Amino acid sequence: MATLSPSQLLQELQPLASTPPEIDETLRTKLAVAARSAFLSLQKPEDVVARQLEGITVRIAIDLKLFSILKDGEKTFDQVVEATKASPVLLGRSRVFL
Repeated sequence: MATLSPSQLLQELQPLASTPPEIDETLRTKLAVAARSAFLSLQKPEDVVARQLEGITVRIAIDLKLFSILKDGEKTFDQVVEATKASPVLLGRSRVFL
């Protein structure tokens, strides 16, 4: 089997991603595992850390009911601090990831 260059592989994957074929579950699972493995191997350490921080930040936002607070429209930072009763430092650092 010939090895594809990264550019060739990208050309093969783009149509697959935009219109996934009808395939059996076993092949679908194998493709998903291979794609995830490739994704993880291409990540830089800072990407891994950022992804973890995004998940943690979303969890904090859910715990603070931040999405419910913001769904009714724009709020100033001070209004959000007041509504959540959260530390301004925590909210300030969290908003970078939201």
